[in-house]
Amino acid sequence: MNMIRHNIRKYRNKKGLTLAEVAKKTGTTKQTISRYESGEISNIPYDRILSLANCFDVTPGHIMGFEKDVDIEKQADMDADLIMLEKRIKEYAI
Repeated sequence: MNMIRHNIRKYRNKKGLTLAEVAKKTGTTKQTISRYESGEISNIPYDRILSLANCFDVTPGHIMGFEKDVDIEKQADMDADLIMLEKRIKEYAI
């Protein structure tokens, strides 16, 4: 559960949102969001995980620590590498 509290704070800061802004977007109070981030509340309902994920434009898996962030530039580089690899495979298959 420690990962969840860390991720809530991380994604809130990445988005540049205050506790009050996150609370408003997720239908709760800033005190509740603060308690999530401090670990005081550790049993966060799944519907709240979903609303937090939507607020931060990530998946629930990111909030829960099941999925890792992939930098957009790194993803673009990986996509370009895959395209090049596919072309090379096609050349050798002929």
